[in-house]
Amino acid sequence: MIIGFIVILIAIAGISNAVMDTLTYHYNVSIFSKLKNQQWFNPNLSWENKYKNGNEDEGPRFWGSTTYFVWVTDCWHFAKSVMFLCYELVILILLYIYLPGNLPIPMWLILLLTLIILKVLRGGFFELFWGNILKK
Repeated sequence: MIIGFIVILIAIAGISNAVMDTLTYHYNVSIFSKLKNQQWFNPNLSWENKYKNGNEDEGPRFWGSTTYFVWVTDCWHFAKSVMFLCYELVILILLYIYLPGNLPIPMWLILLLTLIILKVLRGGFFELFWGNILKK
């Protein structure tokens, strides 16, 4: 049963990755181009959702709209967050299975702290490289 759940999570991650690549590389010939909310789906428009009045110069639309909560601003970032969450859940499931049961702190706390650490590390390194190191 647990293996089945892991397979489902990996499948959802793969679907999410396909959504991201379709939006990026094949949007005009995809099912997404026919959906109503183009401000959410169309990558040529949806990036504006992160900013006040759709203008990057005016700053974030709301606190975290360009970082922590970017996943609520458009379909591409939502799919990316779903993909990462699936992989993070797989890691947590494997930890739950393989960690000994007689640990000095509760398992739920270990899993919660692990999830937080995974998100902070991934997000921190992304911001470091995206916002600083990889820019001209």
